[in-house]
Amino acid sequence: MTAHSYQRIFAYILDLFIISIITAFLTIWIPNSKKYDEAYKEEMDTVSKYLDGEIEDNEFESKTKDLTYTLNKERVIFSLVDLIVTLAYFGSFAYYSDGQTFGKKALKIRVVSDNNQLSHLKFIIRALLINGCLASSLEIISVLFLSKDYYYSVLTSIEFIQMFFVVVSIFMVIFRQDKRGLHDFICDTKVVKV
Repeated sequence: MTAHSYQRIFAYILDLFIISIITAFLTIWIPNSKKYDEAYKEEMDTVSKYLDGEIEDNEFESKTKDLTYTLNKERVIFSLVDLIVTLAYFGSFAYYSDGQTFGKKALKIRVVSDNNQLSHLKFIIRALLINGCLASSLEIISVLFLSKDYYYSVLTSIEFIQMFFVVVSIFMVIFRQDKRGLHDFICDTKVVKV
């Protein structure tokens, strides 16, 4: 029997909480660079000035673009750790746990193949698509290899496409009879009650 939308949503929220804990534990030992700390302080000052009306929209946008680039570039190692943990959790752990993450186990649901051919690759592709791993990979590559001028445009495009994919998938899971999202159609999977 197909899993309810609320089961999938609550399982996903629980899984995100678990991933956050794992990522925080793995990255707590990595110190921030001085450049990151300075950029973060400047970003907070810029936001404060903007909210107080001390700077105009154009100046705020210009400063935050530069600061976003600096902050993301200085945090690449954190982004990589988060990407690896997310991909390992949703792509590998779920596959080797018979289609279940901890969230799915708690809500008694699992990912199964729509055509009885569930593979590790399908779980990896699902993680790349719905869990933002592909978007994260592209963002990391962009911040490492593009200049500030191009980075912000590429970042905005990547985030828009990822958000569109997720929103469409959520609506499909909520409103479709079979409760399958875009990622389920691409990977020939569905989520069922255990």
